[in-house]
Amino acid sequence: MRLLYRYPLKSIQKHFIIIALVSGCITFTPLSLAKSEPHTAVIVHYPNGNIVEYKYQKAYSEDLLDKIFSAKVQSWPDGQPIKIFTLPNQSKTHKQFVEEILHSNVFEMQRIWNRLIFSGRGVAPLELKNEVEMIKTVRKTAGSIGYISKDNLPQLQAK
Repeated sequence: MRLLYRYPLKSIQKHFIIIALVSGCITFTPLSLAKSEPHTAVIVHYPNGNIVEYKYQKAYSEDLLDKIFSAKVQSWPDGQPIKIFTLPNQSKTHKQFVEEILHSNVFEMQRIWNRLIFSGRGVAPLELKNEVEMIKTVRKTAGSIGYISKDNLPQLQAK
């Protein structure tokens, strides 16, 4: 009982409210922190000649993406060389792709490619102007891979 006399009741109530608020913030995370669907889609020139969204094809595994875009893998499992197409570093879609799909950042990806180019162990991916050009180029290039925003996926069916 003696401790209660040292600390006024209002002070104890304030501390209790602060602790309750802090623990509530930790328990209830905002929706913005929840993992959301990526805004970009990886597209690939499928072995049968079709262009498809990577996640719906069945020829290649999901974990192959990181290896492809970091140039650790330079040919498809069937032996065909991989041709990588990218968008400019300033592109919103490029930034979203690197962050959401590759879980990296634009500068890190550029550093990886520069190191491969300057060491002579790799060739830079071909940078295309926009997503329309990306779809056209991946469609006509066997063994190619690229990415577009999900808003442009309907254009894959249009020829």
